[in-house]
Amino acid sequence: MNHLLLLAVLSACGHQPEPVAPIDADLAAKRVELLGYLAEYTERGVFPTDERGLPLSVFEDSHGVRCPMAELIYRSGHPELVAAIVAEDNHARLGEIHEGAVHDWMLGSGLTHDEIVMIQGELVMPRTFEKVDVHLTNGQRERVRGRLEAAQHALRKDESDSLKAATVKVTRPVIAKH
Repeated sequence: MNHLLLLAVLSACGHQPEPVAPIDADLAAKRVELLGYLAEYTERGVFPTDERGLPLSVFEDSHGVRCPMAELIYRSGHPELVAAIVAEDNHARLGEIHEGAVHDWMLGSGLTHDEIVMIQGELVMPRTFEKVDVHLTNGQRERVRGRLEAAQHALRKDESDSLKAATVKVTRPVIAKH
């Protein structure tokens, strides 16, 4: 009831709410596909590591293991984008990329900027330990898996709102700041 009254008042004042873009079916399908890849990646439990077996924040480690976002880009049919990032800056943070082919991929992924940042995770600097044992590496791996599982839960919970936001980004892309 209060919503109807507010709409009537706004309309009388000449204020028309901005139309909401319908959810783009292609973005929705891409998002579902990417969430499936992310679930498989998380379940597999193999994440980029350094030479000691500790988690490493890189797009691809020395064994060819990709980070979660690199895996999604690769599995969606764009290995050349992953290779370009690895060659240019293997520690790249996707949240800081605002133009180019990788940015175009992100806009068309069905994921929002914040979701991409959440999936990639924070930059973790390698730690120095005198002795690295199997318990430490297993614990670190489980921490990464837990973070990805939490990300998946958040992605599914906010799916409708995220698809609307992603659709708006595609129909009205943000102009990169120079």
